[in-house]
Amino acid sequence: MCISSSSITVKENERWHSDGIVYPKPSWLGEELLSKLARWAVENRKSEFKSTLSLVSVLRYSKMYQELKEKYRDMVKVWPEVTDPEKFVYEDVAIATYLLILWEEERVERGVTTKQSFVDLGCGNGLLVHILSNEGHPGRGIDVRRRKIWDMYGPQTQLEEGSITPSDKTLFPDVDWLIGNHSDELTPWIPVIAAR
Repeated sequence: MCISSSSITVKENERWHSDGIVYPKPSWLGEELLSKLARWAVENRKSEFKSTLSLVSVLRYSKMYQELKEKYRDMVKVWPEVTDPEKFVYEDVAIATYLLILWEEERVERGVTTKQSFVDLGCGNGLLVHILSNEGHPGRGIDVRRRKIWDMYGPQTQLEEGSITPSDKTLFPDVDWLIGNHSDELTPWIPVIAAR
């Protein structure tokens, strides 16, 4: 005999019981689920993915972060946006530090000297684009709304006001890296665009 509840069909006297709602039987919970959870908890499975914190040297990161923090500290004093300048400036300095070290190691690994190019989809205030560009990486940022601070960066920081509709016309084949620093609604599309 089959019991159907909420479009789920379960055979009676197996792993589940129902009083209008389908529940796992206590025997299944104890005999199967609990033993699997216990086994999974003690398994020594190595992840295929490296922790992002292990991709760069903490010592190199700390040193470069302090250098860049000092170099871009005046941005906090002249921040024209209503957002918290310390949060945004030092957060973007931290992200830039990570990327700069990661990219340097990538160049060494590949045996190239040309600095990686990038596009920041949803660049927001554009500070990350500004820092990466000032550090020698060709790139640009695109955001749906222009920010007041954009005018302060100068012509070497390429920022564009515009929307991005994911399609075959927005694959950015001419850049090495896609960044989504403040990508918001575009975030789920970045891996799709990056798969170009």
